Amino acid sequence: MRRIRIGIYMLLAAGMIALWGGCQRDDSPAGETAEVTLRFATRAGGDGTTDPNALPNEGIKTLRVILAKDGEIFRVDRLRDFSGETSPVLEREVKVYDVPLGNITFYVIANEGSIGKEYDTPEAIRVDFVEVNGTQKLLLRDENRSFFPQMAGDIAKKGLPMAGMVNVEIAESTEAIGITLERAVAKLNLTVENALSEEINVTGVHFGAFASDRIYLYRTLNLDMPAETEYLPMKFDTGINIPAGENGNFVCYVYPSRAPEVGGRSSYSLRIETEGGAYGGTNGSLITGNQGVLTQIVRNTQLNIRAIINKDATVTIDYRVTDWTPESVNVPPFK
Repeated sequence: MRRIRIGIYMLLAAGMIALWGGCQRDDSPAGETAEVTLRFATRAGGDGTTDPNALPNEGIKTLRVILAKDGEIFRVDRLRDFSGETSPVLEREVKVYDVPLGNITFYVIANEGSIGKEYDTPEAIRVDFVEVNGTQKLLLRDENRSFFPQMAGDIAKKGLPMAGMVNVEIAESTEAIGITLERAVAKLNLTVENALSEEINVTGVHFGAFASDRIYLYRTLNLDMPAETEYLPMKFDTGINIPAGENGNFVCYVYPSRAPEVGGRSSYSLRIETEGGAYGGTNGSLITGNQGVLTQIVRNTQLNIRAIINKDATVTIDYRVTDWTPESVNVPPFK
C-alpha cells in the first residue's frame, strides 16, 4: 500500500511540474505577463484625432490585434466585431491579456474582410510579409481589382481597410496604449455641377489608368508604393439625375497610386458620360487644379473633384486634396 501511495505522489508531482512548465513563458522574465489596454482612433487630420464627418460605413467594423516579439509574430487575437453598431465606430478601447513583458509590436488591422483576408493565425499574416530594403512590409495584392476600387454603396458590409502599429516596452505598470488606425485607401469625392438649362443623367464615370493593384498595408513613407505596381483605368456605371443648375455627387474609394504617364499624357483623367453625350474627350480631361496636374494619390486623404458641365459641351475640372472631410471644391464659373 505504501508503494502505491508513493507512486501516486510521484505521478501528481510530475503532473504539477509539467503544468507549471506549460504556464511559463520563455519570452519574458520568469514568464511574467501584463494586461494591456489598447485605445484606437481612426485618423482624420493626421494628428490621431477621429473624423466626426465619416460616412456610416467608413468606421471600424471588425478589429484584429496581432502581437510580435523580436520580429516574430507569436499571437493573433480573436476578431472583434462591431458591425452591428449603427453609427460609424471611430474610437474603441480593448484589453489584451497575458502580454509578455518586454519589447512588443502590436499590429492592428480593421476590416480585414474588405480586402478578402482572414488573419486568424500567425502563418496567415506571415505569408504576406515581404522584405523591402531590409524592412518587413505587409503586402496586399489585388491584381484583379476584386476589392478596390469600390463605390460608396458597395462598402456597407465590410467597410474600408485600416491599419496601425506601435512598438512599446511592456511592463506590469504599462498604461493604456494609443494606436492610430489609418485607412489604406483614398476617397474620391466627385461633385458634378450641371450648368446646362436642362436635366442631365450621368450614366457613367470614367477615371484614367490610376487604379493600383497592390499596396503595403502599413506604410513607412508618405506614398510608399510597391515597385511592381500596375495600373488600370476605372469605369463606374451610375444613374445620377442632376436638374439644371444643381449638383450631383459620386463617391468611390481607391488604393493610393503614383501612376506614370501614358503616351505622354497624365493617367489622372476624368470622363463623364451622360445620356446626351460624353464630357472629357476620348482620353478624358486631366484632373488639374491650383496645385497643377494631379500626379499621385496618398492613402487616408480625400480627393475632392469638381466638374462643371457647360452649355458648349465642355467640362471644367478642379481638385483639392484634403483630410477625410466632406469639403467641396469651389470653381469659378466658366466664361
